Amino acid sequence: MHRLSDALSIAAPLKFKSFKNWRHVPVKVPVQKATSDSAFFAMKFLEFYDGDGHGSLHTSIAAERSKELRAETLYYLTFHKQNKVVALPDEILQYRRDDHHPFFY
Repeated sequence: MHRLSDALSIAAPLKFKSFKNWRHVPVKVPVQKATSDSAFFAMKFLEFYDGDGHGSLHTSIAAERSKELRAETLYYLTFHKQNKVVALPDEILQYRRDDHHPFFY
């Protein structure tokens, strides 16, 4: 953390507050099945991290669910109310659900 904080201070002076004295909380993470799963796991950890500094989560994340995590993320991004796409194609709209949960086969 020290090196990253210092590097950002040098690269963009006065743009970032120093965070080199923040505590580092190690969180146990599951082993990922695919190398590209890391972004999806990171987003889920951010969503469920309790913020208390204990390295705990409000849920467990099973590596076997990587396909479902990808589908949930795609659904969330596609149908979120802040998505500014004016009109989604009918081929996509058929998957929108009223209860805002993705539909898995």
